[in-house]
Amino acid sequence: MTARWLIIPVFVALVSSCTVTVAPTDDAGTTTSDSGTGGSGGGSTTGGGTGGGAGGGGVTGGGVAGGGGATGGGATDSGTDLDAGTDAGMMTVDAGGPTPYVPDPVTMGLNLPSVVPVIKINVNGATIQKDVEVPGTIQIFEQHAGTLMDLTTATPTFSGPIGFEGRGNFTWTLPKKGYAFELQDAMGAGIELPILGFPAGADFALYACYTDKTCLRNALVYALGQQLGRWSPRTRYVELFIDNQYMGLYMVWERVRRDADRVALPRPAATQALGDITGGYIIRHEGGGKGGGADFTLMSNRVYTFHYPSETNITAEQRTYITGSFQQMEDLLAANPSTAYANALETESWVDRAILEEVTNNWDGYVHSIYMTKARASDGGKFGMGPVWDFDLAFGNGNVTGYNCRTDNWAYQIVRGYPDDMPTYWTALFAQPAFQRDLKCRWQSLRQGPLALATFDARMTAWSSFTAAARVRDQARWMTIGRSIFPNCDSEMTYQDEVTWLHDWIAARLIWLDGQIAAMPGTCP
Repeated sequence: MTARWLIIPVFVALVSSCTVTVAPTDDAGTTTSDSGTGGSGGGSTTGGGTGGGAGGGGVTGGGVAGGGGATGGGATDSGTDLDAGTDAGMMTVDAGGPTPYVPDPVTMGLNLPSVVPVIKINVNGATIQKDVEVPGTIQIFEQHAGTLMDLTTATPTFSGPIGFEGRGNFTWTLPKKGYAFELQDAMGAGIELPILGFPAGADFALYACYTDKTCLRNALVYALGQQLGRWSPRTRYVELFIDNQYMGLYMVWERVRRDADRVALPRPAATQALGDITGGYIIRHEGGGKGGGADFTLMSNRVYTFHYPSETNITAEQRTYITGSFQQMEDLLAANPSTAYANALETESWVDRAILEEVTNNWDGYVHSIYMTKARASDGGKFGMGPVWDFDLAFGNGNVTGYNCRTDNWAYQIVRGYPDDMPTYWTALFAQPAFQRDLKCRWQSLRQGPLALATFDARMTAWSSFTAAARVRDQARWMTIGRSIFPNCDSEMTYQDEVTWLHDWIAARLIWLDGQIAAMPGTCP
């Protein structure tokens, strides 16, 4: 595209404050990747812990301490259930009960800090492999000159032990790789602590911004996801060093976890004899699955992956229950989609997910990185579309077949082979008048706010300005601008041209969807 888009210094002030609550851990005093069966554990870790013996590598707010205690923020008490009974991601929960979800201002492009924070990871030269954790330490610098020249004298705002590993599927094959880290105590157990303005948490992803040369696509979707009224990962731009080697501009994302500040689901009982086994659950759909015993396959041949509880923590009764429940959901959607839509699905979350997938025309749309939830029976027992995840191949950046580069087609109508084919329940839903009406009305209500082109423009303006100096250093390291990197749909010669192309693609996509959705049946208030 050749039309130029000028970055406009106009910002839509959508939120001005953030609700921060303290999240429970899922097991005794620790946080695991996807853990949690029944019961509660003892042994909380508090922010007032002091350093222990020498060399213990405790967590501090301003350097790596010699002891084993945790200071500078504090983790939460363990074993707390979310008994307020909220629908997944629709509410945050604190000691006073459920409150409306409040988007995180920085994720929304508001209240950005004066400089891009710097993260320094030290793994002592260990080989970093995908999904293989190695011990290390982390230092976070949020107050520095912005040139990276003063980091040896700057004081970190957080330091402590971590577990560090590579992450990603296709992205792990790229030169600039993605990573993940878990905050840990001196014994190597996960510990929830507040960093970078996030609520206390333990598990975080580092996204590499390689194929998406603007480093804006995921940020736009996570902000939009939060603005729609459900938790989506909070995000922060950072510059990354590993063993003192500069790795470039990255984004830190919260990972999808069940707690009061993220996916606010209750913990299912381990067995029916111990309590309510009906929810909540988090299930992931990732094409052909994860393998290694982490998946279950339904009669449709659709593969799902246990996320919470994870494959290592789920009990036999939980596994039987949630597998049977998903089979019943698919059966009902196949036999009577109108009844399923009305009675078995959290309709708002499914409508919003469809809108997100269609706006972005995401190559992974509907099939990969899809989190789904199951509420407990006392909360309605419905199946919801969970938080959004992984949109680097969105907004015209997924040229695998050419289909997702276009702005004038339906993402749900893409034809792909198994296991990447479109789930039949989505095509069945799009054929239902009630679903079309709800999508139409929701679309119209969002077009003057979250889905207004000016909203996208304002966020791109804010983030582009904020990351300007970091992007120069990132390009000196990786030189991605001006060359085509699979699966780019387009390659421009400057960063500004990349942003202009993205703006033009979004504008064209919104206009095309306006016309298509206006023709859907139903009258909106």
